[in-house]
Amino acid sequence: GAFSPAYKDFVQNDNTTSRVSLSFQQNIALVGLETAPQIQVSSTPKVLFHIKIRYANVSEDANICFYSDGVFQDQFFAACGGTGIADCTNAPGTQITDDTYDCSEAGVGTLGIAIGEETPIALYPNPANTSFSIHGLKTLHSVRVYDIHGRLVIEEERDDDRPIDMRPYDEGVYLVVLSNAKGSVSKRLIKKSN
Repeated sequence: GAFSPAYKDFVQNDNTTSRVSLSFQQNIALVGLETAPQIQVSSTPKVLFHIKIRYANVSEDANICFYSDGVFQDQFFAACGGTGIADCTNAPGTQITDDTYDCSEAGVGTLGIAIGEETPIALYPNPANTSFSIHGLKTLHSVRVYDIHGRLVIEEERDDDRPIDMRPYDEGVYLVVLSNAKGSVSKRLIKKSN
């Protein structure tokens, strides 16, 4: 038969140009969460939901982080009790206070490794003067470089770290997009004056 979800009522309750917020509720009582094989509570993290983000501004770093201020602080509770369906009114969970989020690596992390690559992809030197190289390429990639206005200025294919000439281009911020059959990764490059 069909299983009842451990969590339910996912609602997008804030959507601005720079922030999206989701709320959700516990559905199954603590005893069910602990014993049901398909939703066994353990120390191993499990996917709760997915967020799909459209990366629209190629001149900016992808900077994804948890917002932890104001009304969004201390919103999580330990599982509610009850029998079957969670009873958070009569058997509430314990509020988890002083929650903190480490945003120091926002914009690097998961976007720093190209899909299908075992070695992290890095641009060097960065900032660059006359040229830059791509460290970590082991398979053939399409390399596209965009200027701050989103214009394509360089397009080529490569699988090594031969330098890419930046002398013809102005000082500023560029986006380097590396793609292969398995996916793509974007890196920001800063071009300094010659």
